[in-house]
Amino acid sequence: MKASPYCLPCILRQVLNTARQVTEDAWLHRKVLSEAMLHLAKVDLDRSPAEIISEVERLACKALGNHDPFAALKKQHTTAALAVQDRVKEAIAAADDPLRVALLAAIGANVLDGAVLGPVDLAQGVELALAQGLVLDDYPELLKDLEGARRVLYVCDSAGEIVLDRLVMEQLRGRGLEVACAVRRAVVLNDAVRADAEALGLGEVASVIDTGSDDMGVPVPLTAGEFREHYQAADLVLAKGAANYETLLRDDTPAYFGIWVKCPVVARDLGVEVGERVLVRR
Repeated sequence: MKASPYCLPCILRQVLNTARQVTEDAWLHRKVLSEAMLHLAKVDLDRSPAEIISEVERLACKALGNHDPFAALKKQHTTAALAVQDRVKEAIAAADDPLRVALLAAIGANVLDGAVLGPVDLAQGVELALAQGLVLDDYPELLKDLEGARRVLYVCDSAGEIVLDRLVMEQLRGRGLEVACAVRRAVVLNDAVRADAEALGLGEVASVIDTGSDDMGVPVPLTAGEFREHYQAADLVLAKGAANYETLLRDDTPAYFGIWVKCPVVARDLGVEVGERVLVRR
């Protein structure tokens, strides 16, 4: 998905939010924003928003002298997800279709965000997803594609929501599927990295790999190694969040995206409103 001119002010807001995680120094805020604006003035909008944001965030982190500005927020999000985990497990155990309930909860957890929405209520997001479902819902198609699948590549998004992503992976494993769980190689915003996945024991339900790229999402030409192998071998891809939707292109293998839509540009591409939840096949 290509970026839009409307992405530029949003990226600047994200950069300022990154700076605020580290300091309240107005001079340093201006410095970070100035460097971001210089970069954005020459950026190629034919690339995805996620790739552009990744570049600007690296510049911001260098200027701030902090490689992980969202470390504290990631811990808060993980704590919040662990607090609702038992409630979701109970709903899964009582469900006629446990995979669907697990997916709804995981998509509800995609409300977690380090840059766009600001403070959010994870428990409320999960309950809303369980109660109201999805605006775009390709779950029936997902079930059909799973019937003939052996290997699933599950591409994660934020550090907090992987608590509930694990419950989806458990359901996939229960169907006899081999699951690989992909996280980011390097810290960017509040996205999950290998250390986050290992701390939560995701290796017990999936093969934990990283994308081989320092960017948000999975811009396939920039990925490498293990990820490429699992990507090529997968019979089905299940990915969380807008950055993965923006960057991951599959022409020959079914790819499904579970998103709590936060971005007007992504919302327009999907034909939905900001704040709605989707599971779409692309």
